[in-house]
Amino acid sequence: MRRFCPHPCALLLLLCAIGSATSEADDDIDVLAISRTFNAAVDPPLAPQQSSPAGASPAVATAGWPPHAMRSTAAVPATADAVATPALVAPMLESLEDDKPAERTQALPASFIDGLPPSQQLDVNQSPEVEIEEAPEGKWWDSLNYDLTGYGRGYYRSDRRLWFIGLESTFGVEGGLYGYLEAPQPVWTYRLDAELYLNQPFERNVLVDTPTRASFAHNFDIDVLEISQLALSGRRGDFLISLGKMVTPFGRFYFPLFSNAMHDAPFIRSEAIRWRETGILLQYDPSILVGTVALTNGGLERDANSSKAIVARVGLEEENWALGTSVKWQDGIGSEAQKERNNHFGLDAMIKHGPWILSGEVIYDQYGLRKGDVALDDIFWGRSLYNRQLRHPDGGPLEGIGYYVDLGYVAESWQLHLNYGEYYPEEIGDRIHDEVSRRGIVKFAYNVNEYFSWYSMLMFENSVPHAFDSTHPREGFFLLLGFQATL
Repeated sequence: MRRFCPHPCALLLLLCAIGSATSEADDDIDVLAISRTFNAAVDPPLAPQQSSPAGASPAVATAGWPPHAMRSTAAVPATADAVATPALVAPMLESLEDDKPAERTQALPASFIDGLPPSQQLDVNQSPEVEIEEAPEGKWWDSLNYDLTGYGRGYYRSDRRLWFIGLESTFGVEGGLYGYLEAPQPVWTYRLDAELYLNQPFERNVLVDTPTRASFAHNFDIDVLEISQLALSGRRGDFLISLGKMVTPFGRFYFPLFSNAMHDAPFIRSEAIRWRETGILLQYDPSILVGTVALTNGGLERDANSSKAIVARVGLEEENWALGTSVKWQDGIGSEAQKERNNHFGLDAMIKHGPWILSGEVIYDQYGLRKGDVALDDIFWGRSLYNRQLRHPDGGPLEGIGYYVDLGYVAESWQLHLNYGEYYPEEIGDRIHDEVSRRGIVKFAYNVNEYFSWYSMLMFENSVPHAFDSTHPREGFFLLLGFQATL
């Protein structure tokens, strides 16, 4: 760019004067002003919070910055041999008086500094402060806890109690998925539990040549996909609230189950106490005290009437022992004349020592049809092998008392359970119903490795001759052999 010059001789005299001596001017030169005048392209370094890309370096080397890295106004002392400025060049020097001589320091361009937000501008009176960014917080889903377990079984089953209908012996497969999702929050912890069963149905060609066999045929209508559990819960300290389909809070059991149908269990568990309840549950469990109360449908699935059941348990629980008492009460399960009573009062206990675990339950039970006289052969919603769907002659509930004791040994790779129980029904003159049930169960499971295991179950109970026809007894023999894979 061309600059205006008053006279070539004046410019020559000016250069000689500057080269022969140091100026006696009291002000310094602003190096940033010079860079702006010549339109110098000075790129700023990266901000302290940033880092240079790999293989790149800042445009201005920060190692050359003075401690303050800002404009300097320090005066330069005058020398004794300073040369007087000729009158010819005085006007030009006067134009530089406003820009005082400066120390030869490197600095950031003012245009860069003025363009920064106030929080990032450097103070001329202090060194730049390096801000350290906190580690960014994780996403909300990083705090979630979850698990998913799947299993599949192949088995052989021989249940001689079903001999009269021809479905006593079969091979089969079944499986299931269990998982939970837990979201801890500052005050509450939320959790979703889900358990799904995959079941193989029976063939449709079931023997229904008599009204009795036809009434039992509905027992073998198996849902291929079954919702075993699906519940949303929230916990705050010692308080828990849960809504959905869940394990019944009535009592406690400590033995394994080897089938989705859960028939391999003591009498009071397979015939009286429901395995699942659907409703809302509240629990308070400070220290060893556990108190639970639930309002439920009373049956396994959605309700067929407007009445609801109260299920409650109060107990003391530690790792090696537990003791509790439970109650369930309602006016019946089902609709109108088909309502069945399902009320209990019970006690449960457990004690564990090393690999040994001893547990048991006892209940007082009310059952039977609440009103109406529905014939047993007219039952279409699932019939009991023990004629528990009768009505008491005086219209009241049928009553019974039952118990079981289970002794288990749980080793690292195998477990063995010996179980014995009895049930004493009220005698009403029906020979199938009035029979005392005495049931013994032996269970053994062996873990081949982390993923594969095999299991066996053998159940004996007293037989009833000619129970449902004139040919076949209700024979008390049940064998289950299977292999399970778990992932």
